[in-house]
Amino acid sequence: MSNFKNMDLNSEEAQSDAMYLNLVQQLDLLARQEQAILFENPPLFKESALELTKVRKKVYQMPDYSKYQDYLPTESENFLDETFYQKVNNNHFKIYTKEDNLVLALAHLLALLSLLWLPLVTILCSDILVEETKHQSLTQGFPFSALEKMLMKIVFLATTFSFVLCLVPFIMLILTFFYPLGNLDYPQPVYLFSYQTVSFWQYGLLIFGYLLLVLLFVLLTSLLVNFLTKNSQVHNLV
Repeated sequence: MSNFKNMDLNSEEAQSDAMYLNLVQQLDLLARQEQAILFENPPLFKESALELTKVRKKVYQMPDYSKYQDYLPTESENFLDETFYQKVNNNHFKIYTKEDNLVLALAHLLALLSLLWLPLVTILCSDILVEETKHQSLTQGFPFSALEKMLMKIVFLATTFSFVLCLVPFIMLILTFFYPLGNLDYPQPVYLFSYQTVSFWQYGLLIFGYLLLVLLFVLLTSLLVNFLTKNSQVHNLV
């Protein structure tokens, strides 16, 4: 609201400004959400949160929206919020306002990891074949073929990834002795050709599947670029 001049809501100028009226509605609904948290009223919080997503839908169709889009959630984020609150309303899920259980904390960690994964594996795999020129097998006079090196690299990285994947539920089991686990069926909003929700355990499988696909893509790209150019910097640019 700081980007708009203060107006009397009942004035003709305010009533003719659709963007201003919409933002006033949003401000009122956000205030209701704060009250719901303060007075521990989950039904009010869910009701106002869902209504807020519907009010925000109208903003994206307004001509002046592009001027203020940096101050509002994107349309896709709003759709995800709407999908989530519809799910928790229809199935009477508890709303968590704090990350006080492992399910919520791990969901945020997986989302962060999915953003950092591509640059991370790109750096790790950039010189995957260039470094083979210093391999011990070469210095001992028993070099492996290029195909054997590729297969060994792929198997090694896939095995390492699978091992880390298997460690996650084990670590979560240990942490349950110190922190509450939460609900493994807690909905997570995602876009899978349409906006929908999946259970947390399904969300975890989707994220790990995505990470594995990114790893294989970067690995194969690295092998190809290194084989053609023998230059890891070119791979980083690609």
